[in-house]
Amino acid sequence: MCLLITQNKTSPALKSEWLEDFYSYNSDGVGVMYVEKGNLVIKKLLPKSASDLESFYISHIQHRNCAWHLRMRTHGDIDLDNCHPYLVLNRKEHGLDMWLMHNGILSTGNKANPKKSDTYHYIKDYNSLILHTTDEGEKL
Repeated sequence: MCLLITQNKTSPALKSEWLEDFYSYNSDGVGVMYVEKGNLVIKKLLPKSASDLESFYISHIQHRNCAWHLRMRTHGDIDLDNCHPYLVLNRKEHGLDMWLMHNGILSTGNKANPKKSDTYHYIKDYNSLILHTTDEGEKL
């Protein structure tokens, strides 16, 4: 199963052995989200080694208030688009930025497009239902 971790900037730094263990089970991508100077920052990587993961951790995760996700592929290709976090809403179109990370497999599956993950399909389906209807349930 994927790993989803939240931490604050005073959390103890993880040792190389922990990151190597994380990578041995969850090598299909890593993503992090945090706020810097009032802006949401999203970084993702497809690490080719535990050393890549450790470098990413040191540069973008360690000593930050953040949430980060290590992927173990269940649905979809192994690529940056299928790494968490996922864009749900964007400020330009919806007035706010919203990103999603989760752990586990969603029942939506990915039959509509096997290259995309179940999370992609969940967000697409959810946004189609929610963003295109009024409070009374009418299509916009």
